[in-house]
Amino acid sequence: MRTRRAAATLAALLMTAGLTTAATGTAQAAGECGGTLFASATGNKGKLRLYKEGANYCAIVYHTDAYWGVYLPTAVQIVRADGGLSHQDDGNYRYYAGPVRMVSYGLFAYASAWVNGEHLVT
Repeated sequence: MRTRRAAATLAALLMTAGLTTAATGTAQAAGECGGTLFASATGNKGKLRLYKEGANYCAIVYHTDAYWGVYLPTAVQIVRADGGLSHQDDGNYRYYAGPVRMVSYGLFAYASAWVNGEHLVT
């Protein structure tokens, strides 16, 4: 009984905090990036944002208003400037892909994204 109650309490807390995952993938529930907006790119279908906080980078791509809520192939990738390290999130998302995070180890990073065939680069 105690275990069931603890599990129900934990589930309620996670749902309240927005930490649950949607059926469309973890990106839909992942939330925002922290830090300062470092670079951005906007197209007809997507808005790519790259944030920086210390040596940490975070990238996320949102669908524009015209495509908000529409399932589209959406991907975001963050790449260290020397090409030595990268992280990506992709799927068929309704709102955004990401965030993807990376520690740059003293090097710059850039982000690229795709929303239904449209390519964006910071």
